Amino acid sequence: MWFYAKDGEQHGPVEADDLRSRRKSGELSNETLVWKEGMAQWSPLGEVLELREPVPGGSAIETGSPEIAPAQAPAPAQMPQPAPNLVAPMQQNTMALVSMILGILSIALCMQALTGIPAVICGHMARKQFRNSPVPQTGEGMALTGLITGYFGILISVAYVGFFVFAVVGATAAAGSAPVAPLP
Repeated sequence: MWFYAKDGEQHGPVEADDLRSRRKSGELSNETLVWKEGMAQWSPLGEVLELREPVPGGSAIETGSPEIAPAQAPAPAQMPQPAPNLVAPMQQNTMALVSMILGILSIALCMQALTGIPAVICGHMARKQFRNSPVPQTGEGMALTGLITGYFGILISVAYVGFFVFAVVGATAAAGSAPVAPLP
C-alpha cells in the first residue's frame, strides 16, 4: 500500500496500479512524493522503479539502467519515516499581539493617546507583514482588535481634549463678558 503527497497533504493508502493510473491521467506527476512501508524516505514517483510502467514482455527496468530492481533491493537499515510535514507551520505575528495589548490598555487604563497611537502603528505594521510574509502567520484578529481599540482610544482622547478646550474657552468667555464690580 502506497501513500502520496498532494497539495500539502498526505493521501492513501492506495495500490500501485492506482498511482500509475493517476500519473497517466495527469492527477499526479513524476515529482509527486510517494512512500510505502519499508522505504527509508519519501521519493519522487518517477524515481521509484516499482511504480514505473511495465514494458510489454519485459520488466519495468530500462535497458542499461544501473538501478537495482525492487525485488533485489537491500532492506533499509532505518525504520520508515512518517509522512513529511508538507504544510509550513503557522507563525505567531508578534506585532499583532503588541498592537492588541496596547489597544486594550488604551481603553482599560485611560491612557488613550499614550498607548492608542502605538497600538494603531503596530496594528498597521502587522497587517502589512501578513500581506508580505511568505510564511503563513496567525494573529490577524489580534491586529484588528489592536487597531479598533487603538483608534477608539485616540477618539476618546480627542473628545477629552475637545471637551476641556470647550469648557475652558466657555468659562473664560463667560468670565470676560460678566460685569466687573468696581473696587471699593
